[in-house]
Amino acid sequence: DVTEIVKAFYEETPFPNYDGFDSRESLAAKARRGVFASLLDRQIPDGALVLEAGCGTGQLSNFLGMSWRRRVFAGDLCMNSLRLAKGFADRHEIRNVAFMQFNLFRPPFEDESFDVVISNGVLHHTGDCEAAFGSILAKLKPGGHILIGLYNRWGRLPTLWKRRAFRAFGPKLYFLDPRLRDWSRESARIKAWFMDQYRHPHETRHSMDEVLGWFDRHG
Repeated sequence: DVTEIVKAFYEETPFPNYDGFDSRESLAAKARRGVFASLLDRQIPDGALVLEAGCGTGQLSNFLGMSWRRRVFAGDLCMNSLRLAKGFADRHEIRNVAFMQFNLFRPPFEDESFDVVISNGVLHHTGDCEAAFGSILAKLKPGGHILIGLYNRWGRLPTLWKRRAFRAFGPKLYFLDPRLRDWSRESARIKAWFMDQYRHPHETRHSMDEVLGWFDRHG
């Protein structure tokens, strides 16, 4: 069962973890340096109800929940990840975010409930990527926006090549990934990145044409 395998994996290795974030300000500064979170923060309409399906340790949802202009619901299968997410929100008084455990194929919300649905780096770890897409899409209001991030069929190849190299030669080749060059620091974030990218038990890869086909079939 893919769901149980992936859940067990992230219970042991929550991703991406919170090393290096000791305040609201440090998390917000990192988010604003990235294009994706920064644009979301500026472009989500005032008063929007936002769903992040597959939030992991909740960094994006905690960042978006810092604003009084929106409400964010964030869900994940992994309780260990959700504890980290809610713990950060509670410690730093982030009020406009709520975390809950749920399965992507059975979201506990009425259809057409949300103005924005986000699922970044999640659907390709399910047993049926298009079905998972349809499940969360059903929760979107007419005229709303859904944003999904998936492994690209061709863009993922360099990571798969490095995965094979790392299995064969170990840490001596970790310099091939800039994030692993400080491997000796024993950082939880570095270890979480390594496990997510190079030891994950299940992933699929997709093309732009394939995903555009999902949008067509689901209207």
